[in-house]
Amino acid sequence: MPSVLISDEVAVAEVQAQLWLHRARRVALELSATQRQLTTDDVLAHCPVPPGVSKHRVSAVFTGMKSSFVAVGETWFDGTRKRKRPVCIWERRDQHGSNIGD
Repeated sequence: MPSVLISDEVAVAEVQAQLWLHRARRVALELSATQRQLTTDDVLAHCPVPPGVSKHRVSAVFTGMKSSFVAVGETWFDGTRKRKRPVCIWERRDQHGSNIGD
């Protein structure tokens, strides 16, 4: 019986993760209307990872939308602290290379 409970908990956690990812992607698209470049920090400021959802899911926000976003660089600094590893900077694919906002 415990294995059924564990698999139910895993299934619920996966549904929560997918719902959060959907919201985070919507936030990224909304933010891209006013910000030319985004990082996952920008998205997380408006859509934090809820308890029970792995923080490893954050990278999927943009990598799962490569038809909409393109990586244009990386940063080691988020404005408040240095990081242990770089974070990608993303632009909307339809704005990449244009002079909008310059």
